[in-house]
Amino acid sequence: MDSLSKQFIDGLKKLVQISKILFTPVAVSFLFIIVWRNIDIFLDIFNKIRLELFVIAVIGWSILYIFYPIMLLILCRSWDQKLSFKSIYYIYINRLPAKYIPGGVWHTVARFADFSLLGLKKRQLTAILFLENILPLGVTLLLGGTILLNHMVPQSWSSFVLTGVVFGGTILVFSLLFVNRIILDDTDKIQVITFIWTLLILLFYWLLTAFIFILYLQALPENANDPNVIRVGGVYLFSWGVGYMAFFAPQGIGIFEFVSAELLSGDLDIMTTAVLIAGFRVIGLFADVLSWGALKLLGLFRS
Repeated sequence: MDSLSKQFIDGLKKLVQISKILFTPVAVSFLFIIVWRNIDIFLDIFNKIRLELFVIAVIGWSILYIFYPIMLLILCRSWDQKLSFKSIYYIYINRLPAKYIPGGVWHTVARFADFSLLGLKKRQLTAILFLENILPLGVTLLLGGTILLNHMVPQSWSSFVLTGVVFGGTILVFSLLFVNRIILDDTDKIQVITFIWTLLILLFYWLLTAFIFILYLQALPENANDPNVIRVGGVYLFSWGVGYMAFFAPQGIGIFEFVSAELLSGDLDIMTTAVLIAGFRVIGLFADVLSWGALKLLGLFRS
């Protein structure tokens, strides 16, 4: 029985790995087909784009990278680990290129290898890994879903959004209990006040990401926008959470775009809106290039 269970689990892991590899090119190809079929519409939209808002969005996304070191620093200080903001920030930015290696996990792998060299224990690294993966899901579903329920969510989506809110809240309530009881030993248990501070910083981070998404859509012509900007922020957060749950879609590609398009109420059709939303990923790409390039340029000058 044990050998059969192991074979089943190994087979399931291989299936997930294969699905991750295959889903991304399929989703991207599908988006490119939509662009090709509606090339005139997209050219007209991007000719009218407000470049100043686009640039502000890129700079804003680059600034977001300071939040991860702050959250990690709070946890490390509670464990009497002497990591500095500078060292954590350097590791995070220096390893950004690994995000673009197929599989979607290599930025995390590279960062955690560096953190291990700085003295973090295995249990502490496991706790960080768990929290940095599960807390964003809880925050985005709870916050985004709550906004949508208060700003005219489509009737066909109301039950799904409500379920997401409940699920997100459950994650936030039980994640600390799970980490302290299952992962960490008695000497490293995370205090409630430390957890609350971490959540507050994470909440502020996701509010800013939603604001940047709003900026991106505001940079596009009016017919690509939803006039209710608060609802747009909620759509981004909730859709991101749904995409994040799709284990077969690295970084939620395809899922995030089409859930967002379904929930937004611009003048364009769903497929066109989905492709425009996919363009938001360019903001993150430019921010990564800007942040990593600035780090390397600064290091070059210092040397």
